[in-house]
Amino acid sequence: MKYDVTIVFKAESNPQEKVRALEKDLGLSESFIHVRNIEGHAIDVFDYKLNRGEVLRVIDKFYEIGDVAFVEVHKR
Repeated sequence: MKYDVTIVFKAESNPQEKVRALEKDLGLSESFIHVRNIEGHAIDVFDYKLNRGEVLRVIDKFYEIGDVAFVEVHKR
């Protein structure tokens, strides 16, 4: 079973360098980054397609690097 996981960072946190290092450590394929402009703030958003067993492990590691605003998980 696959899940779409979206990780949204706090405004102006600039997490790209930390995220790329984490992706490499976790063996994830590089995510598609897009930046949302919400109320004049740049919000970095990273999208992944993960297997069921990877979801909690990946989310936990992202929270460890900090500045995560919220995570969305949707079953495909």
